[in-house]
Amino acid sequence: MSIESTPAVVVDLDSHAARAVAEYRSVRPAYEQLADVAKRILHETLGVADIRVNSIEARAKTLESFEKKAAKPSEADPTRPKYLRRDQLSPACIASVTRSVF
Repeated sequence: MSIESTPAVVVDLDSHAARAVAEYRSVRPAYEQLADVAKRILHETLGVADIRVNSIEARAKTLESFEKKAAKPSEADPTRPKYLRRDQLSPACIASVTRSVF
């Protein structure tokens, strides 16, 4: 059987999302800690550099938001998840900094 004639595997997106969320649920506390540490480091580093900021926010992706991302179908093949590999689903720690102009 050639690769071209191999039937595509249809993935149940809801099941895929449920498995991804279960895995993320177990590591989310580490991402919450990472967000707190990143925020503290950024705050301290900017303070040492005498850069005033209005606010710094950091968070771990919520379970609900993560589930929505995990359940998204691929644009190229709607029967497959858009994010299949673990590194594509890994949540990011984001810090938003608004620098004061005064």
